[in-house]
Amino acid sequence: HRIGQGKVCIDIGPQTIASVSVHTKKARLDLFAAQVEVKKKGIKVIQRKVNRELRALNPEAFKKDRWVKKDKRWVRKQGEVKKGVKMDVRSNNLKTNFEKLADKQRNIAKHRKDLHGQLANEVLTLGKYVVTENISIKGFQKLYGRSIGDRAPGMFLEILNRKAVNAGGSMEKFSTRTTKLSQACQCGSFKKKTLTERWHTCECCGTNAQRDLYSAFLGNFVENNVLIAPQAQAAWEEMDVILRSAMS
Repeated sequence: HRIGQGKVCIDIGPQTIASVSVHTKKARLDLFAAQVEVKKKGIKVIQRKVNRELRALNPEAFKKDRWVKKDKRWVRKQGEVKKGVKMDVRSNNLKTNFEKLADKQRNIAKHRKDLHGQLANEVLTLGKYVVTENISIKGFQKLYGRSIGDRAPGMFLEILNRKAVNAGGSMEKFSTRTTKLSQACQCGSFKKKTLTERWHTCECCGTNAQRDLYSAFLGNFVENNVLIAPQAQAAWEEMDVILRSAMS
């Protein structure tokens, strides 16, 4: 991969990453580890087998099943695991399934890491001086839980930082409290958005763009944790076309 020479700003979400470089006039919107989701379907089959065998061999370690009402129907819900009770009884078939499960999880972890490395290389073609918001991965985990475990954005940031430094670049993080890029507009106005709103639409200046890409665009004009809105406004007409092309 050819390393870009300018600055690139990335906007990390629970499932996507937007990368915009005003210097190289490029933008992209990618899904984190998209192929991992497909591979996880095979794991669920083995997980169900392991769960059934554990419950059959160690019934004293689980509470009794109960019936709950869901959508005007009664659904049987499996009993929860009792605290402090060991599940020592293991059949040969159960041990084999545990080995298969561990092997598949190792393969998925390796595949996820390879995908992150490939995506990091592609981001660095836009620029080797990476800037991004100082987001809280733990906050993402509280909101999205399992999805964050599958996508592993924290691991991606570590890989991207290492590759950027090795290429002679750097990674810098700016404050989200002072910039508020997800709420800000180039005209200087601010508007709070819910997590479901994926487009930035400004009633003051009429700017309309995909939310993640627009935040990454604005990040190119953050200096000392402050957004320089006039510079963003001057560059928007040309970058608007590039951001729309990245969406398509």
